[in-house]
Amino acid sequence: MHWFLILAKGETSGFPFLLCAHKFPSLLSGFLSNGYSWFSMYQIMCGVLVVLILMLQARLWLGEGSISYIWRLQEEIEEQAFENNRLKDRNKVLEAEVIDLKSGLESIEERARSELGMIKDGETFYLLVNDKK
Repeated sequence: MHWFLILAKGETSGFPFLLCAHKFPSLLSGFLSNGYSWFSMYQIMCGVLVVLILMLQARLWLGEGSISYIWRLQEEIEEQAFENNRLKDRNKVLEAEVIDLKSGLESIEERARSELGMIKDGETFYLLVNDKK
């Protein structure tokens, strides 16, 4: 059994509408006897095909899922990959610093001296002041 898509003339409005039929020969003869010619049927089918192609092209070039949307997403992916690599490098530096802080006393002592201004027992702290007036 074959199904064909043809155009038929509506009885109330006079506008063509789509009709799926499995009795193509009988519907075609009725279609042609209602005042349609092969040429007008060809024009109607071409019009429908043009509208369908335009709708598909609009979907391809505009809106979500379009080519421009995919290009924009690819650019965002590249930017995010660059940011991820930058953050991975920063995390490696921080991880090395954490390991150094856990294992070495020199780094703790260095931080205590530079950031907190601490000194060891037996050391004398000298503050040199430049008096330029």
